[in-house]
Amino acid sequence: MAHAQSYDRISQALHWLLAVLLVFLIAIHPSTEEGHSESGVLVMGIHIVFGMLVLLFVAWRIIWRLRYASIPPEAIGGKWQLRARKLTYLVFYISMLLAPLLGIVLALTEGAGASIFGLIEFPHLIDDASMHGILRSLHGMTADVLLYLGLLHFVAAMYHQFFLKEQVLDRRLK
Repeated sequence: MAHAQSYDRISQALHWLLAVLLVFLIAIHPSTEEGHSESGVLVMGIHIVFGMLVLLFVAWRIIWRLRYASIPPEAIGGKWQLRARKLTYLVFYISMLLAPLLGIVLALTEGAGASIFGLIEFPHLIDDASMHGILRSLHGMTADVLLYLGLLHFVAAMYHQFFLKEQVLDRRLK
């Protein structure tokens, strides 16, 4: 079976869409700490909606990737790079699923109830302040993992593109 030298348009779109969403979510995260102020409610609503979009697009990307084979990893790098790539992708996908799922459960433990722009209220189902703190920490740590993996992914792509001259960006852009 002949393998494509670049990803299909759906895979490319999902990759870049998720990259933009994740960078945006991480960038606005400090503003979500404003609590129940007017601006805090707005930012939190945006954070929740975009987090749910991440969950939707990651699920779509996983289904698409399973349905339509990816470019073979042997096409670039050595054996250790292949292992590092597989591990990185595994942790990336787990984190991209886990962060929004933790966010949803976190919203259910929110003391005053979380909402999306004040229009859709999440019910307060779990009344446990310590559980809320643990979930908030786990959600934040998962976001940190995504941030560091994203930076690693970016640096690795630049290394392969500009130092090894493997033209990996062409696979995501053409």
